[in-house]
Amino acid sequence: MEVGNEFAHVELVLDSAAGSLTAYVLDGEAEESVRIKQPLVRLAIRNAPTGAIEHVELAARANVLTGETVGDTSEFSVTSPSLRGRTALKGSIDDITVKGEEFRGVPF
Repeated sequence: MEVGNEFAHVELVLDSAAGSLTAYVLDGEAEESVRIKQPLVRLAIRNAPTGAIEHVELAARANVLTGETVGDTSEFSVTSPSLRGRTALKGSIDDITVKGEEFRGVPF
């Protein structure tokens, strides 16, 4: 998904069998990872049949191979039973700060 006017992108990868969701923060061309300082990224996910909103927090992930650490990473993830069996997600990112710019309510 686009964040700002091609300022950055966030790629969401859903593994419905495992009930896991991973977010990758990328640059404006969606080619290079962009590290951010947030310890988590919070999503508001809409339940399609009921319209209810579920808030899910994706925790920052360290990566030994890239040297990324919690508080300086481009990767966030969560595992939740509510994500199992889902084939699509609709909602928004509550807030995210990329390269010093804060964005709120980014839809996906």
